[in-house]
Amino acid sequence: MRKILLLLLIFTISVLLAGCRGDVGSGVFIGPYGGGSVFFSFSADKNSLTAQDIVRLNEMKNYAVSRGYTVSDYETYDKTGFKAVRHVENIKENDLAGLPDLVIKENPRFITVKKSYPKDEYQLKAIADLTNTNNLIAIGSEYNNPVDSSLRFYFKLNLPVKAKHTNADRIYNDGKTLEWNLNPGKKNLIEADFEL
Repeated sequence: MRKILLLLLIFTISVLLAGCRGDVGSGVFIGPYGGGSVFFSFSADKNSLTAQDIVRLNEMKNYAVSRGYTVSDYETYDKTGFKAVRHVENIKENDLAGLPDLVIKENPRFITVKKSYPKDEYQLKAIADLTNTNNLIAIGSEYNNPVDSSLRFYFKLNLPVKAKHTNADRIYNDGKTLEWNLNPGKKNLIEADFEL
């Protein structure tokens, strides 16, 4: 079930939609009471998508729906894409089901919780392993479709509070939104601590 982003988005989008310019993202939203959601998304320049690419995107959206995600389309004057979201009831009790396989737990859970008073301490520590994306060049050449480096991969964490510590590449929304660039061919460390 968690193979959606790695198998579908990374390989399928990167190989089959190699000429596209766009963003491939994954992330977590944590609500103020400990519930949240996981998501993955894709957006591309409208002019770079072929009719066959659009068919493949629709297949990916249908696959996500069949795996329990809620999928919504979005469109601007120059971009088109979709976002797939799955709700997580309570992150204290339930691990973050639905994160892509490329995001590897550093601990038994994606988010560890240390109960304390008056607030609990949360730590997200994971590795986004994109080392296998080096194989895309070989896979793409088999299909006469060389992999383009114009896709940007990222991981985003939205929090109801300011993070106490993080190694995020971008921090905005008063420290509540954290974003990591995920570099193909590398293991990307994702760390964030916060209190709720």
